[in-house]
Amino acid sequence: MSRILAALAALLLAVAGSARAAVVSLHAAHTYSEDHAWHKGFEKLAEGLRASGEAGLELNVHPRATWGGENDNINSLRQGLLDLTVLPPSAMSTIAKNLAFLDVVFLCEDREHWNRIVDGPIGERLAELIEAGTSQGEFPGLKVLGFWGGTRRHIVARRRTYTRLEDLAGLRLGVQDNAMNVEVWRALGLAPVAVPLRNSIALLGADIVEGVESDLASAAALKLGEVAPYVTLTGHSVTLRPLVMSEASWRKLTPVQQQALVRAAAAATALVRELEPRQDEQALEQLRASGATVQELGDRTLLRTRSQELRRRLAEVAGLSRLLAAIEQEAARPAR
Repeated sequence: MSRILAALAALLLAVAGSARAAVVSLHAAHTYSEDHAWHKGFEKLAEGLRASGEAGLELNVHPRATWGGENDNINSLRQGLLDLTVLPPSAMSTIAKNLAFLDVVFLCEDREHWNRIVDGPIGERLAELIEAGTSQGEFPGLKVLGFWGGTRRHIVARRRTYTRLEDLAGLRLGVQDNAMNVEVWRALGLAPVAVPLRNSIALLGADIVEGVESDLASAAALKLGEVAPYVTLTGHSVTLRPLVMSEASWRKLTPVQQQALVRAAAAATALVRELEPRQDEQALEQLRASGATVQELGDRTLLRTRSQELRRRLAEVAGLSRLLAAIEQEAARPAR
């Protein structure tokens, strides 16, 4: 009897060990702190995976750029070291150059326009474009699980706010490292300088740039108001930030695991879409409370119209003229 009991105990331990071994650990990384909408989104995703216990998935989240910056995350995805992250199209353009166009300024008119784009047929086309464009050589590419972002970017400057397009002439503005955006800003009369946003305080303090373009949550988190207390609300860009997974990691999952991940990603995306605009508004109030001067740019529509032809030329070069036409047509439709 004792031998039978011992054998049963050993069998149970083996089964338990096998079940533990069957759990697939995924890793997600981002560059923000734990109170940012993205971190809360990844926590929601992890919660959803835990709730679908039969799938045998768990998610480990690495915030605060502990995995590195955006380019590091791309390399880690390609090397199979990282499974999920959120990336700007400008960063993905290191793989597929034309993806930089998805970050071009004034592509979206406002947040309502952005929502209609990402939640409709255009959003499906964007996902296909990213997935096909990042699949090159031995790297199977990135799979889009949702679109995060939706926050507006503005100009934060050292000396003043700006009310007219003419006021911006010659402004040394720190911008994303995106050649298309540099070209657009230059065409509008500014002197753009491609800089990493995390280095903005040092660059502003050294007078290398007079202002930077940023979303307000990042501006508040980086305490840009301490050196650049003038905020001009331009809304020149509504951020498109795809939640992506390494296609190699995706292919390793069973159909049940893939379905569980898609469901959890959808719930996480819904939460992030709710939190990001709220954090944007909170950041604006935080900047005001810290003494920042806030001013609307009166010529925002003029900025958009004057850059329209250049955007169309850039879209043609990128092979995305039809996509841009669809985006412009969506902007012309009445709000739902």
